[in-house]
Amino acid sequence: MRELEAANENLSNFAYVASHDLKAPLRAIGSLADWIRTDYADKFDDEGREQMQLLIGRVRRMDRLIDGILQYSRIGRMSEDQARVELNEVLDDILDLLQPPPHIQVQVDPLPTVWGEPARIHQVFQNLLSNAIRYMDKPQGRVHVGCADEGAMWRFSVADNGPGIGQQHRERIFQLFQTLAPRDRTESTGIGLSLVKKIVELYGGRVWLKSTLGEGATFYFTWPKQARESEL
Repeated sequence: MRELEAANENLSNFAYVASHDLKAPLRAIGSLADWIRTDYADKFDDEGREQMQLLIGRVRRMDRLIDGILQYSRIGRMSEDQARVELNEVLDDILDLLQPPPHIQVQVDPLPTVWGEPARIHQVFQNLLSNAIRYMDKPQGRVHVGCADEGAMWRFSVADNGPGIGQQHRERIFQLFQTLAPRDRTESTGIGLSLVKKIVELYGGRVWLKSTLGEGATFYFTWPKQARESEL
């Protein structure tokens, strides 16, 4: 067990150092690209402007990817104090941040107060909601956040009427760096659902998916009603 703990600590430290060292040259590339786009704007034709925009988009995606790797490595290693979290307030904050477009209606049922690290709970709901909004393909989108009592656990759900997810992809999407849409058509890093799974399982819950292609998807996860201090 000591050897395993040491190996995990080394891996986490490596992720932190690698992320930190990658950030510096990436910031320099981003700044240079912005400078070129601004100062040479009158010298680019349409194709040149498009290529510069693609370059800047790739830099920003890489920046988010590095941040995601760092967040993933910190889960379970760096913990904040557990507290009572008012989930309806959390959802209000998330929706204010995400600003769903007018054609997507988000309905949130009355939600309970739970115990946990506020930032981690926020991450779970934000990742699930942002995915539902980002991949919506219907002219009238619907997203519904619900909750059910399962004894010692709460069962939460985030349902949408989007494109749905095929049976063959339902395990893969929870793995690191996995996205279903081509990377040229999405800003996803492929880390969000991995974060959700790792956080939920750290708290003793589980996460799963039900979906029908073309009709939408529902992500479920369970969360304990009581603090689980001995396991965190």
